[in-house]
This record gives sequence, C-alpha cells and structure tokens, in this order.
Amino acid sequence: MIEYIIPCSYLSIIFNPLLRAGKTITFSLSLPIFDGAELCKFSMDRDGPSIHNIISSKAYNKRYNAISSKMRKGYLIDEIPDYGHFKDTFFHSAILTPTGLDVLFNYIEKASLQSVIKGGDVYYIAFDTNVLRDRIYSNYLRRYSDAPNIDFILSATVRSELTNRKGKFNRKMVNQLCEIIGSTGWNLLNQNTLSDRLRYIGFLEYNRIRHETDCDQLSPDTKFSDKDREIIQTYAAFATSGHNRKILLLSRDNEFIRMSPSLPDVIPVIIESRFPDRISRPIRCGYNELFSFIYHLSVIYIEVEIKLMEYRLYKITGVWSGKNVKHWENDFIKVSANKGLPFLKEIGHQLSILQNMKYKKESDRFPKTE
Repeated sequence: MIEYIIPCSYLSIIFNPLLRAGKTITFSLSLPIFDGAELCKFSMDRDGPSIHNIISSKAYNKRYNAISSKMRKGYLIDEIPDYGHFKDTFFHSAILTPTGLDVLFNYIEKASLQSVIKGGDVYYIAFDTNVLRDRIYSNYLRRYSDAPNIDFILSATVRSELTNRKGKFNRKMVNQLCEIIGSTGWNLLNQNTLSDRLRYIGFLEYNRIRHETDCDQLSPDTKFSDKDREIIQTYAAFATSGHNRKILLLSRDNEFIRMSPSLPDVIPVIIESRFPDRISRPIRCGYNELFSFIYHLSVIYIEVEIKLMEYRLYKITGVWSGKNVKHWENDFIKVSANKGLPFLKEIGHQLSILQNMKYKKESDRFPKTE
C-alpha cells in the first residue's frame, strides 16, 4: 500500500482520475472492524455526490452484538461504535441538518435588522458542550463570525468538560482490543478512547470559535456540583450584567433547556439531530460534506475502506499512533492506496503541487507522504 497523509478536504484528488469520463460511479464504504460490513454507498455524478444504501439499525446491531458478545473486558465495549455514533456522523458533517436551526436563524435575522448604534440588541450565541461536539459553529454559524449584531460567548466550564479524559490506549489495552477487532486496533496505541476522540472534536470546535471570533470566555462566579447549572448560570449572569444583551443558548439536551432561567434576555434554543426512520431516496450533499462524512467515520471507526464493486481502492485511517496535534486540528487522514491503481503517479503529482502552494502561502510545509 502507498500512504498519503492529507487533510480530508484533499480527498477530491483520489477520486478525480476515476471521474474523468463524466459517468456516474458508485463506491461503497465498509468497516474493517466489523469484518468488512458495508455501511453505505455513495455515488458521484455531474450533480455532485449522493449517499444511499444506508445500513439499517437492525443489520448494524446484528454486527454490533456479535462483536459485543466476544468482549471479555467490559470497558472495551465502549470502544465499539453503536448505531447512534453512525447516525451522528451525518449531522457532524452537515449532510443532514438538525432541527432548531430555523429558530436560531430567525433570531439572527431579527438581530440584523437592528442598529447597535441606535440602541439595538446584540445577540450572543452561547453553547452547551454537546452542541460543540456537533460542530454547529463550523457547519452553520461561521459566516456570522464578523456580523455586527452577532457575537459569541463560551463558558470556561464547557471547556473543562471537553478536556476531561479517560486516558490513552496503552499496549495492554490495544492487545485486548485487537483480539476482537483485529490489527486495526494497533492504530489506537497512544491515542484517545472513542469518547475522548469525540470530546476532542468538541474541544477543537471550542478553540476554533475562540480563534475566529471576538468570543468572550466566561468564568463562573459560583461553582456548582451540577455542571449544567453552572454553565447556565454563567451565561445568565453575563446577560444581566450589561445592557441590550440577548443570549441565544444552544443545546441538544432537553433537560438543559428546561433548566435554563426564565429571563427575557436568555433564549434557549433546542438543537435536535433527528435521523429519519426510513431513507428511501439518495441523500444529496456537497463534496465538502461527503469528505467530512468520510473523515468523521474514520475517526469513529479507526478505519474505513472505499471499494469500487468488490475491489478495494483506498483505506482511510482517521486515527493512528503517530497522529499529532497539528493533524487533529486540520482534520488529517491517512490514505492507503492500492498499489495496483494506474493513476498513483498523478495523485502524487497533484499532492506535491498542493504541498508547494501551502508552503508558499503559509511558510509551513505540508506533512510528507509516507
């Protein structure tokens, strides 16, 4: 296998040679840790990508239960993604849109009609921990980072929750996991557990908001044993400590929303990821969303395989023992290409061009392919 370490946004390079004829091509996504089970198919044509033949919960759980029954160590079962993890990737990559965003955008539109100079309100978007893991900012709110009547706030307690860790995989844990899922498990050596990887996605989102906006990080005036209450009270105190402040408090937790104070300046907005019970038609999406989808699957399942018919083209690895902070911050993946592919030289040439462009633009060399 020939390996490339690239940002997931560069995945178009590995598909371009196959799409040159202009015909619709259908690929399948399968899981090595599920003994090659197919998760879904995706097609590419002149109108862009679509996802279809999505595995049902019944078929998925049959595979999941077969693996779970082999687990001798109870804590290892948490490392096997369930169907909920699979469904979440559709929302993390913005292939499916959560409900509640229409309510949020109505308030944002209302804010845009007001003038701060003439006494209009400033709307502050505040985040619960789980919404950061859902990447609501990156997928939908980034375009408002410089809006005059919109700002962002984050609770330091949220940051603390996102930095909690179970610890990294040591050699003993990897050995035990490999007995169940095979050699794929070795990629986890010195890397985070599944729950910590998902938390880390939220932590990166937190840092992105801090870096890209004029976001204030709020420390709690009072500590509570109930961290949800601490987060809510921190945002509420910010709302009442200044004039013309409206807080749009985002969460996917109904209980969190219910606990939010009944203050006129705090507006709770519930964001819900409702996966359709039945998907009868292909789901259309953009290339960025498709590549993000593949990335998040590879982070959750360690590796995914892309096949054409039954022929494996690429293995996409989202977590490996040498993956560093820079790789995580920029959504890097490892692409292992089948040596029999006739266009590997072309892929290498295009990657070298992008590498040189990145070097000239950022004075920071793109990680070399391995």
